Amino acid sequence: MNKNKFDILNPQNYEHCMEELSKNEDLLQLMQKGFQLTYDKTCGLQLDELQELIQLEHEENAQFMFKEIQKLSEGQSTWLAATSGDTIERNTIVVFGKIVDGKYDILTVRATQIKTFDKQKLIACGIGAFSLGVCVGAITTPLFGMLAGGSILAASGVKTMYDYQKDLPNLIYGYIFQQLTDKNVITVENGCYKI
Repeated sequence: MNKNKFDILNPQNYEHCMEELSKNEDLLQLMQKGFQLTYDKTCGLQLDELQELIQLEHEENAQFMFKEIQKLSEGQSTWLAATSGDTIERNTIVVFGKIVDGKYDILTVRATQIKTFDKQKLIACGIGAFSLGVCVGAITTPLFGMLAGGSILAASGVKTMYDYQKDLPNLIYGYIFQQLTDKNVITVENGCYKI
């Protein structure tokens, strides 16, 4: 059984963080200096090509998420995420997958923490008390819904496992979605985030 924790994401839940980052240049720079962000978008994969991608992937979390995407039915899509490591060296992977006409579109985003954050630097960014709690909580103790293998797809249409997550959005995910939106890697159509 996979011991890692995974989230099923809805980018709309992170819009407050995305707005905060867009308005607060100091906080945005702090996140940019703290995380190295890379992404890879592949569209139109056949099932055998997806299986090859799974075999070539060395990172266990990404491999697991690709396997979950392989289970999607025609027309379905999902955002999955996992974070490993500690407060000094955190690695976050966000994967979007969808299947249309029997072909898979996949976006893989990796955010590697390269700098330690401290509360005083976040205070110096001038963010409000509520946002400070969100930021510090997200960076030092991220909240996750535990989903074992095979459960991710079953819960795809359901709201987040822990209701309090909508009140404490994870700044790392907000930063990832904000950067992808700003770079036009993802777009918003009718309230849905797509690649």
